[in-house]
Amino acid sequence: MVCSWSESSFALMARAMRAWLLPNGDPALSDACAWLPPPEKLVRLARDETAWDVWLTGAQHPALLCALVYERLGSAAEAHAVADGLLVCCKQPLTRVVAWRLLARIQAPLGSPHDAAWTPLRRAIEEATAAGYAFLALVVACELCLRGGCTPEEPRGIAKGILSAQVTAADIAQFMVEDRVFADWGVRALVDLLQEPATLET
Repeated sequence: MVCSWSESSFALMARAMRAWLLPNGDPALSDACAWLPPPEKLVRLARDETAWDVWLTGAQHPALLCALVYERLGSAAEAHAVADGLLVCCKQPLTRVVAWRLLARIQAPLGSPHDAAWTPLRRAIEEATAAGYAFLALVVACELCLRGGCTPEEPRGIAKGILSAQVTAADIAQFMVEDRVFADWGVRALVDLLQEPATLET
């Protein structure tokens, strides 16, 4: 199979990125319904244009990015179908971890009972860890913990391998709070989650 990607897919990625970054309520976000490809076409793109699965694209994979736009539009079935399809045909761990987290949000939206999200988040942690993506595994472990799927000891155990004089819990928390999953928690709560109680920062 030829490893390739197309100009049209780059254009789709740029268009989807713009839509994904729009603020809530922007009418241009609703306009995406008119140009988003159907899920089966997006999965076919991922299967045929294998170069997207070579580079560390993650959420910038055009098919996955369109799934994230579908999610923002409230089209859970379409987003789910794309994520499921990508997990069948994509091998790149970063793309797969984003897809697993998307499935977790679809199966258990933030603010709803969380147990349906635990299995996909577990898979995301396993794949991130196997690939050596320690920070990404930590982010997902924190999400699993906040959703009641594990105790704080799990993310703290991962954090021990990352924290140093140069990288503090506050540094990590400041980065993580930009993720909408953690937006309502704030830096202080995330620092408390990342560190043993006896070593909490003052």
